[in-house]
Amino acid sequence: MAFIFLDRYVKQHNAMREAFGDGPAESQLSLTNRNDRKKIRSYLECDLSPENLCCDGELSGNRLHAKSKFLNGALRELNSIKGA
Repeated sequence: MAFIFLDRYVKQHNAMREAFGDGPAESQLSLTNRNDRKKIRSYLECDLSPENLCCDGELSGNRLHAKSKFLNGALRELNSIKGA
């Protein structure tokens, strides 16, 4: 099954971790690891909080809709993984 939103979310998250020096490449998040999937769920839920979703009121309209669609799509795809 292809995870359009979730794969992109994980790639973006891993790129940010690497850019800010949050561990070596071996510590990148993977959808095949159950503990990583739990972390990904936690990150998604945090990103979907009202404050983070709308960037403390700075994001609205089409950009907010696109961000919400992306994050909710990633969460839906994560929920479709057995044992996620």
